[in-house]
Parts: sequence; C-alpha cells; structure tokens
Amino acid sequence: MEKGFNFKYFTQIHTTQKGSVYKLCYEYAYLPIENDFVFVVKWETEK
Repeated sequence: MEKGFNFKYFTQIHTTQKGSVYKLCYEYAYLPIENDFVFVVKWETEK
C-alpha cells in the first residue's frame, strides 16, 4: 500500500460463524473482499 502497510503482519485471526476470516493488527481488523478491496474495522474486545 502507498503508506507502507504490510498485510503479511498481523497479531490475531478471527473467524466468524459465517466463515469470514478477519486478520487483526492490534485494535484494527481487516477482511479482504472482492476486487482487491479491504474492509477495515476498529476491533473492540469485551472488557
């Protein structure tokens, strides 16, 4: 990516009940979707 993000590095993997696989990098998660797009979310864990 332009700003230097490397998708090879992540801290966790989360698989949803529907089979989607999110890769987490600290508090953010990303999900590769169609046409080389990526869905990014801020991941919040229960406290």
